[in-house]
Amino acid sequence: MRIIYIILIIIIIILLIVKYNIKIFNFINKIISEYYMNTKINNKYFNIIPFYFIHIPKNMGMNIISSLPYNYTNQYFGIGYTKKNKIILSRSHLILNDVYTHYPECIDIPKIAIIRNPVDRFLSMCNFHRISPNFFIKVCNYNKKNKQTLPTIYNLFNFTKRQYEFIKTNKNDNIILLDFKDRDKIYNTFKKFNVLINVYKKKNESHIIYSKKHVTDYHLKFINEYYKKDFILYNKVKKTKFFIKHF
Repeated sequence: MRIIYIILIIIIIILLIVKYNIKIFNFINKIISEYYMNTKINNKYFNIIPFYFIHIPKNMGMNIISSLPYNYTNQYFGIGYTKKNKIILSRSHLILNDVYTHYPECIDIPKIAIIRNPVDRFLSMCNFHRISPNFFIKVCNYNKKNKQTLPTIYNLFNFTKRQYEFIKTNKNDNIILLDFKDRDKIYNTFKKFNVLINVYKKKNESHIIYSKKHVTDYHLKFINEYYKKDFILYNKVKKTKFFIKHF
C-alpha cells in the first residue's frame, strides 16, 4: 500500500512539473541569481538601456551577469527556455548566430563582448575545470568535429569555442568589444547602458593550479594555431577606442 502512495505522489509531482515547469524554473533561476550569484539589483540603475551581453566563457561573464537586473538575466541567461526552443537548456555562452535565431529582438540592439588574451583564457579554463592543459587540448581537438553550437554537456557548454566564433555572424553589424584588462573602459561602457559593474569583484574564480610557467612548447604551438584568429581579434581590441567593425 505504501508503494502505491509513493507512486501516486511521484505522478502528482511529475504532473505539476509538466504543468508549471516554466514558473518552477523561473523560480529556481531567481533563487540562484539572488543567493548563489549574490545578485544585487541597484534600483537607480534598474531600467537598463537595451543591449545584449555576449557571454564568452572565462571572460568576466559571471561578474557582468551577476550585476544585471533579474528580469534581464532571467530572460537571457541561466538554465531555462529560449523563445524558439521549448527544451530546457543552458542559455549562457550562446554564439551570436544562435542569439539571433532564438532572440531576434537582439539583432537591432547594441551587443557587448569582452575579449581576453588567448593564453590567459586557455589557462583560466584549465584551472576552472581543474584539468591539465594536455587534457584540455584533447577536448578542444575532439570538439572540432562537433557541430553543436547550443551549450550542452556534449560540447562542454561551448568552453572549447574560440572567442571569434561567439561574435561571428552573417550580418554586417557592429559590436562593442572590450579588453579584459581595461577595467575602466568596461565600467564606463556598461554605465552608458545604466548598469553599474564592480569590475574588481570576482565570480566563478578559478583556483590557480596552472600558470604560464606550466606552459610548454607543445602547449604554445597548440594555442598559437588553435587560437590564431583570437590573437588577431585581441590585438585589434587593444588598439581600438570603442567599436570594432565585425569581420
